[in-house]
Amino acid sequence: MPARPPASPEAQLRYWQWRVLLALMGCYLFYYTGRLSLGLAIPMMKEELSYSSEQLGWLAGAALASYGVGQAINGNLGDWLGGRLMVSLGAIGSMILCWVFSFMDAALWLLVIWTANGYVQSMGWAPGGKLISTWWPARHRGLAFGLYMLAAGLATVLVWCSSYEVLDLFDADDPSRWRWLFRLPVLGLGGAGMLFFLLVRDAPQDVGLPAVNDEEHAPSDKIKTTDKAEAETNWFGRYLAVLGNPWFLLAAIVIVFQSFARYGLLTWITSYYIDAGLNDNDALQLTLSLPIGMGLGALAGGYFSDRWFLSRRAAVVATFLAVSSVCFLVMRANPVVVDGDQRLGIALLFLAGFFVYGAQGPLWAMCPELVGRAHSGTAVGLMDALAYAGAAAQGPLLGWIIEGGSGANYGTFFVLLASITGTGALLAVVSAMRPART
Repeated sequence: MPARPPASPEAQLRYWQWRVLLALMGCYLFYYTGRLSLGLAIPMMKEELSYSSEQLGWLAGAALASYGVGQAINGNLGDWLGGRLMVSLGAIGSMILCWVFSFMDAALWLLVIWTANGYVQSMGWAPGGKLISTWWPARHRGLAFGLYMLAAGLATVLVWCSSYEVLDLFDADDPSRWRWLFRLPVLGLGGAGMLFFLLVRDAPQDVGLPAVNDEEHAPSDKIKTTDKAEAETNWFGRYLAVLGNPWFLLAAIVIVFQSFARYGLLTWITSYYIDAGLNDNDALQLTLSLPIGMGLGALAGGYFSDRWFLSRRAAVVATFLAVSSVCFLVMRANPVVVDGDQRLGIALLFLAGFFVYGAQGPLWAMCPELVGRAHSGTAVGLMDALAYAGAAAQGPLLGWIIEGGSGANYGTFFVLLASITGTGALLAVVSAMRPART
């Protein structure tokens, strides 16, 4: 029989695109095991170590701050060193730091190690975005980023399931069992990091394929190409190139508003139902529609921007944020009635989560289109740093608003979220008007 002919370059490219994306999704699926277990561990840490909620709260705050700073740094490093190395180092490094953390008792060491872990965790997202920008053409990049975000959403489910399984292995009266939350689930993270390094390559050229040509694959007339001079820019020059792009800065402001609203929901919506009179279990069951909606919205936003809006990402962002703003106003007009029918509230939570988180996928896909692929890691990192600034700001502000007045002031809470997302939608409309070549 004659030898089987080799696959065409197009078929090889498709294979490697999906190989890189699926490996990235699989690795990032385990990333959250290295940082979300703290919330489950805090009650047991309080019991065993006799620390206050405020002291342990500093752990979460410090990790969030170091994560945001790390995004701004590691995105740039991803442009220089490549996403393959950065994502793998972040996964393996976080596994090691979690194990060290689990043996600590002193508050200072707990703070130092968990802050370092926050930084190491930031090696994943932006360098992963660099890989997507390099391997996927503009017309499919929204879908690729949407799938990447879907993996991040599913990671939350993995953390909760694996953590409860680990806790069931030990005596419920043993307060030290929290330590195993930072030992067993993260073994998957370390293994995923090593497997990721073996499976992935940084660019098509590394496997003998030509670079992806955005001009050839994108129907949009607003794609910024990358020339040789850009690719050779030093680390400081990459920051200047990204921060000097006014259209990127506008998109980054939009994600601050979007992230404020997203984390505002995630932080306070369960309290909203409990303060309305529902018990904890009922509140948790009702609010489950929120993360489900967010997970589906993450995939839908990127896909819609590819398929229906022909890579006009800002128009999708504006539409999604505008619809979420309407959802918040309808929720304000229909407060919870404990003994009433909750189906409208469940549907509104699903829709609000779907549209507010769905707006984020097109924003990530805009990064390489605004600043060029050579600077895409830096752009994704800086944008995520600002997103976490918005996420951090919502906590004290919304908490102060909710506690205002004679009772829980959730009416103002929903009005503010509607205003925030509405403003983001208007800014996205301005972004959609950018000239054809930036």
